[in-house]
Amino acid sequence: MKRSICLLFVVLIGSLHATIWVDEATLKESIQSSSNVQSKVIYARSLLEHDNAEEALDVLKGVDVSKNESVVNLMKDIQYWKRDKAYLKELNIDSAGSNVGSVASGLSSQDAEKLYGALNRFHIPIDVPAQRILGNKIGEGPNKILAGSILTQISKELLPEELTIKSQNIVKTADISDKKAQRVFEVTTQQPIKAKTKSLNEKLSDALDEYRKDSSMKNIEVISYLYTQMDKPEEQMSFLKHHVENYPFDYEVRLLLGKNLGWQKRYDEALDYLHMVEGNHKYDAKLASGQILSWKGDYSGAMPLLDEVIRFGNDIQRYDAKKSLAYIARWKGDHSTAKELFIVLNHERPGDEEVREEVLYDKKHFAPLINKYEALQKKSPQDIKIIQRLSSLLIQDGQEQKALYYFEKQYAITQDPNLLKEMGNIALRSKESAIGLNYWKAYAIKVDTAYAWLEYAKNLMWTDHPNEALVILKKIKNDSDVSLEVKTLIEEIKPASSVNVNSLTSAPSPESFPVSSDTAYKEESDYAVFLRKKGKFDEAARIYRSLYLKTSIPMYGQLYVQTLKESSNHEEAEAIAAVLMIESVSKNDEVNNTTATAIEEPLFHENKISLNIGLEGEQLTDSDGLQVTSAKVVGKLTTSNGVSLQGTAGGYKLSKNTEYMQGKSGFFSVGNDSLEAGVYVDGIDEKADFNPYLRFSYPMESHTLTLTGYRRNVGLVKNAIAPLKKHNTLSSLQLSDYALFSDNDEFWGAAEVAWDEEGNVIFTPQFQYRFYQTPIFSGLWSVAVDGWYIFNSKPTVDYYSPKFADGTFITNYLDMPMYENTMLKFMGGFGYSYESNVYLYKFGGWIEKPFSKGITFRLGCFNNKSIGAAGKIVPYSYDTCDAKLLLNW
Repeated sequence: MKRSICLLFVVLIGSLHATIWVDEATLKESIQSSSNVQSKVIYARSLLEHDNAEEALDVLKGVDVSKNESVVNLMKDIQYWKRDKAYLKELNIDSAGSNVGSVASGLSSQDAEKLYGALNRFHIPIDVPAQRILGNKIGEGPNKILAGSILTQISKELLPEELTIKSQNIVKTADISDKKAQRVFEVTTQQPIKAKTKSLNEKLSDALDEYRKDSSMKNIEVISYLYTQMDKPEEQMSFLKHHVENYPFDYEVRLLLGKNLGWQKRYDEALDYLHMVEGNHKYDAKLASGQILSWKGDYSGAMPLLDEVIRFGNDIQRYDAKKSLAYIARWKGDHSTAKELFIVLNHERPGDEEVREEVLYDKKHFAPLINKYEALQKKSPQDIKIIQRLSSLLIQDGQEQKALYYFEKQYAITQDPNLLKEMGNIALRSKESAIGLNYWKAYAIKVDTAYAWLEYAKNLMWTDHPNEALVILKKIKNDSDVSLEVKTLIEEIKPASSVNVNSLTSAPSPESFPVSSDTAYKEESDYAVFLRKKGKFDEAARIYRSLYLKTSIPMYGQLYVQTLKESSNHEEAEAIAAVLMIESVSKNDEVNNTTATAIEEPLFHENKISLNIGLEGEQLTDSDGLQVTSAKVVGKLTTSNGVSLQGTAGGYKLSKNTEYMQGKSGFFSVGNDSLEAGVYVDGIDEKADFNPYLRFSYPMESHTLTLTGYRRNVGLVKNAIAPLKKHNTLSSLQLSDYALFSDNDEFWGAAEVAWDEEGNVIFTPQFQYRFYQTPIFSGLWSVAVDGWYIFNSKPTVDYYSPKFADGTFITNYLDMPMYENTMLKFMGGFGYSYESNVYLYKFGGWIEKPFSKGITFRLGCFNNKSIGAAGKIVPYSYDTCDAKLLLNW
């Protein structure tokens, strides 16, 4: 029963779907208040398609009809819509179209043509017999082209002889000068294609044999698919072209050919074939033509075609045409129009993931998109489109350092030197000058033009490296493309100190490096050598990468590349070498003097320091009447080699009933990610107690083990007044493990042993396993199972110390992005205490902005229902609220 309740809670939360919902009234009000005519037209057409002509007119109120062709066409269509609806009602045609044939047989050619238009407007199905009657009726009048087109649409249902006779008879009565009639109905007498099979496998040969017997679309699709699988696009296009030449009425294959040519970027060829498509596939062809023109950048040519599809196509065609118009607005840089169009499309079809993605993008809800593309990238690590999209999203989300990793992947695949420029700019914006200039240097070497070296020199100047910039400028000052600007820059530069140009040389080969020459990082470098001797090349490579990013010393970059090769990661090694230009410089004897001079190593070493100063406060109240308040000033200084100095100073107050206690507290430490030592200063009764703190962390694979030891007053750990007055101290040792698995599951577990001066030994194991996460409500929802279990050898009334207490929870977390990396977070958990047979819960919410340049803040509250103190089995709960504000430099 207990497990069932927990599972039910998870299922209920999981049933929520991440749809961006906009109600009809809100959407209509938003569109009507907008000044964007195109979005009004798209939305009004959507209403018209759903038989809401009056509401469509309402949306267009205030729009100047005379100045916009799309609005003029829409107003005409609304009138036609009303007219055709009335006409179908007059003829008593139902929505299933079951009586079309019987009604059409008694109509004149003019009325038959009018009926055919109304049926198409409302997408009422017309069976083959009814089509035949309508085609023959319309053919009795002047519109021979429409009649022939209708009969062509049912060609597969008619005998070839019958089709030929009917088509020829109609064309004979038409105006011979009508080029469209000649193009559509001219019958060729060529024989079917004799397909070449000499280079194709047996499966393709069999498919071609079947095609010779039956040239139906089914067999054509099989052959086209086989050519695609064999990566034979030219043979595929040749086959389709021959078929179209022999069967000019086969518009379905002509459409397939046009689309394939478009996907291969043979745009003009594609448009030629699509232009000839008529019949049932006419608006599919116009849609494809509009899309291809938009890919070409010919937006003015694409938009009329797409507008025609929106007016006369079926539901699917109309939606896809609107979607293409929205993308055109995006590509043109008209993001306000694109935003409104994508909202309308999302309202019309909420299940379209591509449209939903654009809406999330416009709302700057990047977290679910990043999660999506990170998952896709793991499945398809070499898909350049996925990597490009992920890089762009990370940049938009402000995660530029993380984006650099994916830019490196892009460069490894494409070798596009412009990516080196982009990476250089990202690193420079992040104040990582050493890394940024390395990318710019790699770009200049890769492109090796005077202008590329000039760009690199400018970046050296802007980052306060005039000497290095001067060396490059003097080498390219005689190049006519840049000479004028270079001479001006040389006059502006004031060298920081003299530079011996002749001493600048290219980097030596990795084999000649003294492995531990840099004494500041000797311990890490020696450990990397030890790992290499043990064959642990991946771990050694990670250390060398870290050292290079910290120092920009080329030795570490070259060793990074070398150890990647030793671990058989040759592709990654080549990509990194290309980015850093390490190997190519050291091994290329033909590097010219400009290159050799400009890539001296190290160019510089940047000392980066970060500083955080701020305030923190917290208040706790519980159902036993206890109140705890604390406030403190916090500060942290981190140096370029990762060493941090941090401290806090403040005060606290505890009160319960008539008891009251207050004092001062502080904490000061020094350390890095691996080791930290510090001291707690606890002020109690005008007396200051100094208590030690020590932390040691050890990373291994996906886990990080941490051993922490400290001593403090029990009252400040357990929020109790009595131990403070007694000066009872608590000593503690905790061993914890944090693991982040490849599928983003997280685990944290800890076991703590603590003992006080009065003989109580406390053992507390606890854990949390976050096992599920998915995008929802434009944010991220995750589920965890967590628990805590407390054992006390000597319970006391002085502080919370039951013989045994436990709590096991299923906890849900919801992270909602807001703006500028600010997150709105919610947490709710439901659990059970097996010892006390009590159901538990916890919930909370807070708003926070994570560490970044500028301001960091957090504000939130938390409620927890637990069991009573000192082993009392009574309902108990407590509330905590906390606030944090930091300034970051």
